Amino acid sequence: MTREDAVERLCDVYGGSFDITRCEEAELPLAARMDFYVNNSKYVLSKKAKLWEANSFEYVYLFTVPHLTREIYEQCERLAYEQGRARIRPGPNHMYTYISAIFLCDSCDPEARKALKRCRRYESFRLSYWGWMDFHTALVVLPEESVATNASGMRGVKYGATRDYVKAMTVVLPTGEIVKMGATVSKTSSGYSLLNLMIGSEGTLGVITELTLKLIPAPKETISLIIPYPDMESCIATVPSFFMHHLNPQALEFMGKDIVISSEAYVGKQVFPRKIDGVEAEAYLLVTFDGNDADELDAVIERASEVVLEAGAIDVLVADTPALKRDAWAARSSFLEAIMADTKLLDECDVVVPRSSVDEFIKYTHRLAEEEGVRIPSFGHAGDGNLHVYICRDALDEKSWEKTLSSCFDKMYKKAEQLGGLVSGEHGIGYAKKQYMQAQYGDGQIQLMQGIKAAFDPETILNPGKICY
Repeated sequence: MTREDAVERLCDVYGGSFDITRCEEAELPLAARMDFYVNNSKYVLSKKAKLWEANSFEYVYLFTVPHLTREIYEQCERLAYEQGRARIRPGPNHMYTYISAIFLCDSCDPEARKALKRCRRYESFRLSYWGWMDFHTALVVLPEESVATNASGMRGVKYGATRDYVKAMTVVLPTGEIVKMGATVSKTSSGYSLLNLMIGSEGTLGVITELTLKLIPAPKETISLIIPYPDMESCIATVPSFFMHHLNPQALEFMGKDIVISSEAYVGKQVFPRKIDGVEAEAYLLVTFDGNDADELDAVIERASEVVLEAGAIDVLVADTPALKRDAWAARSSFLEAIMADTKLLDECDVVVPRSSVDEFIKYTHRLAEEEGVRIPSFGHAGDGNLHVYICRDALDEKSWEKTLSSCFDKMYKKAEQLGGLVSGEHGIGYAKKQYMQAQYGDGQIQLMQGIKAAFDPETILNPGKICY
């Protein structure tokens, strides 16, 4: 997908509820401005207050640039903030105004990424009685390597990985030969699938230059649930119930209290409840459903609420506005940055296990943390069993860190294998994980992979040393 395609897609998605203004003549790379307004009569100031009719606004500034530098970022960020802030009209009937600057780029400087992650401005008006303003930025990088790594993410539980959307491709082989793989057909039983062999090959077999992708309609409505639990065990144990009851979530994430607190401190806003009716929340599920209309989603939410409450959830909180959904997922998206800010160094275990084994694997990491004397925070895609587990160095010296890290990785990958899992769910193998993959697969499968590599790249000129060598 090109940046131009992404702009069109975002404008189509936002166009259902936002007024779109194209900005093709703008001096800075501003592609579009999107305005949202709603008058709502269900806000309250306190439990004793009457319903308060108030206006809510959201202004989105969409920038597109090939390579985002710190300088370009700061210029665009300033433009979006100053223009958006000037449009706010605080008063008794103003509830909130959200201002967002979204950057679409092909690549991004580390300094620009760092500044973008830290950007969050909040301002209340007249002790919050006239509402508030919240400004933040977001980044969308359109990497060419998505197909080569078979990338996926939080929505993979419902919509699958990149592989599920690639119909055909053009590849330049290491020999210089140009080959077309796949076709725009509904099904095939025509020999070996070189197309699927190329997907996920991490640039070791050829260079992908052209793609034909399957497109699907964007959902018309989405809604998210924040579901607190008194303990992690009951939280994780609930996950299979979503599928047993055919609830089909778009995203289904788990997280512990500690990482939520760190993330909210990092982004500067509390979204997840700490205590409900006197019960402390120790773990959470963050779930998103999508559908064709609000009535359809209301029925799904009702069924989902019955399932999770019966399984031990403390409560079910519904995020049913763009602002609430964005705040909840912004906290989730900042988990890694929050962990990184709290330790001098970390490394990640990106295992995938059967959904039914998520609970057992997470409990194992807790025991391992005590055994090794190291912090091992975790979160991840509970809906598809892909877990992100981090070993934190903290105060360990280098020698102790290397020994502890190696021991933790060895034990976690072996545990994942025992549970029927694999080394990587979405990040790939590369250099760092190949010894663990080779230990799991054994000589037979590795020799087959090496034979495939030799057939495509006899001189070993593409990404040498990765995956199977």
